Amino acid sequence: MSEFGKPGLTRAQRKLSGRYHGLLTNLPARLQREAQAILWKQDPEADIIFELPLDEAFSISAIRAGRRTNTVISAIRKSCEVDEPIYYCLVSSPAIQGCSFLLQGNTRCIAIWMGALIIGQGLINRLLVTPTLAKRYRIEARPEASIGPLDGLDTFEAFQALREPRPFGSLNEDERDLVSNLNSQFAAFLISHEIAHVLNGHLFLSAARDRRELLEWEEFAHCSGDEQWTAHALEWDADMFAGVRIIGGSLQTSLSVEKHFRFKSLEDRLRFRLYNTMISIYIACRLFQRRKFDPQTVLKERHPPGAMRLGLLMTQAYSAWIQLDSAAGIPFPGQILHEVITVCEEAITDLTGVDEPTFHLLNVLPPEWARSYQLKLFAKWGDIHPELLKWKIGSHDMIPPNEVKELTAEELFGL
Repeated sequence: MSEFGKPGLTRAQRKLSGRYHGLLTNLPARLQREAQAILWKQDPEADIIFELPLDEAFSISAIRAGRRTNTVISAIRKSCEVDEPIYYCLVSSPAIQGCSFLLQGNTRCIAIWMGALIIGQGLINRLLVTPTLAKRYRIEARPEASIGPLDGLDTFEAFQALREPRPFGSLNEDERDLVSNLNSQFAAFLISHEIAHVLNGHLFLSAARDRRELLEWEEFAHCSGDEQWTAHALEWDADMFAGVRIIGGSLQTSLSVEKHFRFKSLEDRLRFRLYNTMISIYIACRLFQRRKFDPQTVLKERHPPGAMRLGLLMTQAYSAWIQLDSAAGIPFPGQILHEVITVCEEAITDLTGVDEPTFHLLNVLPPEWARSYQLKLFAKWGDIHPELLKWKIGSHDMIPPNEVKELTAEELFGL
């Protein structure tokens, strides 16, 4: 049995095993084989998990992941007034991956790879116990988290080397609660991103081009420029959908981890919530920026560069703050966004020993290129928005093309 789970495609098989856990997937039996065939086409190791493996640590991670996925889907369906079912499955592959796809009868489904959730949690735990972040969170630093020094690697290669296939466990309640909070937001962002694809008509736009699924890390070999821009616009929309919900929700929700801290005012509490959320989003975007930025290869990947995604998601932090009733009269703390980048990069250096003193993720994008890219991205969004509206489900609004705008560094960072 793989450490990432065991597949099983019939109800009888699941009953015989005695280890089936209902939260690992909500796919009905009639759709399981079709879903599995689609996933195997994308990743030969992408077995849908129906049985928990014997490994206790992985079993706990899988159950928590299933519960979190079900909770996120239920919350979004309720808030967006979605009547149609949204199915999901956890996939027993170590890849950092996610997928949205259509099944028979235009049934919507998402898949989340366990590799993404386990590796993401391990990264969060390691970064938290570096001297840099441990000091800020007032927990104990743990030297054993470090894997450096890694000689001869740039900061992107070094960060990818931090992808460990097994969880890096917490030692005490303070650390565990912090990891749980950050990991929940990291996972919720990935899950919400996939849900956006199935709610906002993206799969139907792709189906018109003989496609039935959107794979997160797919690279294009022979696509036209127009198709590539369309893919980037869809991924941007999914990011914005996920970002506004994760950031806005965290600002409005009392977090269990807050019991470990004292706040002098509501403003301090809100700043803490924003800081935590942006740490999770930064780690996700850092994973998305897998290599050095190269303007010649940007359109070979389905997503915008991780640095661009981070910058655009930061605009959602600004929007969520100014729309929050409890933050009325409190200036947007843009310096927190800048600090998140700084402390995360210092923590990465703590773990890897690779130090690029002038590195700043947003600065890897030449300003003129970034401005031109955004104009083209938003223009493509204006082109496809009317067709997406035909297939969109839910009461929420997609971003109207005439409301898309670029925020300045002064607005974002308070500089």
